[in-house]
Amino acid sequence: TIKNRLERLNTRTPIELYFTPSVEKTIRRYLKTRLEFYKKNIDRINYYLPLFEEQLQNQKIPTEIKYLPIIESRLDPSAVSKVGATGLWQFMFYTALENGLTMNSYVDERMDPYKSTAAAALYLNKLHKIHNDWNLVLASYNAGPRTISRAKKKSGGYTHYWNMRPFLPSETANYIPSFIATMYILEYGNEHGINIYDGEKTTRNTEKITIKEKTAFKHISDFFDYSTDSISLLNPSYIHGIVPGNKNELSLPIKLVDSFVMQEEEF
Repeated sequence: TIKNRLERLNTRTPIELYFTPSVEKTIRRYLKTRLEFYKKNIDRINYYLPLFEEQLQNQKIPTEIKYLPIIESRLDPSAVSKVGATGLWQFMFYTALENGLTMNSYVDERMDPYKSTAAAALYLNKLHKIHNDWNLVLASYNAGPRTISRAKKKSGGYTHYWNMRPFLPSETANYIPSFIATMYILEYGNEHGINIYDGEKTTRNTEKITIKEKTAFKHISDFFDYSTDSISLLNPSYIHGIVPGNKNELSLPIKLVDSFVMQEEEF
């Protein structure tokens, strides 16, 4: 069943999905260990995946790469790894800078779901121009382009991921099976009791307002009678709970945005 399903998926994506012993083993392990996580986080999955899919589609990147942040950050926009990789897409500092994100004392755009996804799409396109193979792009996303280039040399010049795999670091060698397993389970989510919205787009009942002057979440919370925790949840890139002004944008529920437009002078 797994092999047949993977073959069907393979006809729908430019990412080569090979049915290998390591892929089968990872899929079976994830079916035992990760289904509960997916079920508990279905709202988050249904909220973020359409956003990722749209941005990737716009950049002509395989939309199945929308599953990458599940592996990278478990869909936590505030996630920070031991080595400092941050956000849904787990950008390192300099990679984020090179792909157009801003980090300063007030803002870390690696935690902004929209801007970090746009940056990830840009970076993935750069990696594809280097490797021209989506499995190597994913491996490079995990380990860095230099690591992949070294593995190519060690393998005797192979340019196919599965030939190079024995020469990759163990984390990277397991990365593609992990990606394929995640994709497999969620593409067949309904068969595994995961309520993926089939063909529906989760409604985002938020809009952005422009904040002209430096303003604390507390002031915004008092003005709108809306909790600071809720504001933080919608705006994780403002790391100290302060919008630095200078026409930075703030996401809020649409009903509050309408109220803001009517009372902007008071604010």
